[in-house]
Amino acid sequence: MTTIYLDMDGVIADFWAGLFALCGVCSKEYLPDKHESIQALKGTNFFGTLPDFETSRTLINYVRDYGDWGIITAPLRDDFANCAYWKRIWLERFEYMPEDITKFIVTKKKQVHALNKDGSPNILIDDSDWNIEPWRKKGGIAIKYEALYDDVYELIGKIEETLLKLKVA
Repeated sequence: MTTIYLDMDGVIADFWAGLFALCGVCSKEYLPDKHESIQALKGTNFFGTLPDFETSRTLINYVRDYGDWGIITAPLRDDFANCAYWKRIWLERFEYMPEDITKFIVTKKKQVHALNKDGSPNILIDDSDWNIEPWRKKGGIAIKYEALYDDVYELIGKIEETLLKLKVA
């Protein structure tokens, strides 16, 4: 069965709003140094404090109703255990988040999960081309979605079209 994997940052967790608030700025242009600002997050509880998007509940409810779904998220470089811990804490903060998320994967190499053992494709919902292109190259189906800019109902329509095509094939 096809698994729908959701990225966290940019899809259900508002990374940029959290970073802007932490740095006291209103947009990327005003970050003193984007790379340094992000590296300063290592070893902190930052990922446990992020706000969700207004659309996060809708998306989570949709994939939960679908059935086979999971979270696949990347850690900061050289901060794997800390990021994994705080991202799990983030998931536990919201009452609409199912308690039984069995597929919670923290990895820099998301594309390893693009296919099931039987060769059937999984679906990745991600905001970053850095993850989408390798996923597709491995044979998975990736849909780019940035919660800040894209319509969650259009995304759900794309997912349903994709699932229908997989069922017909």
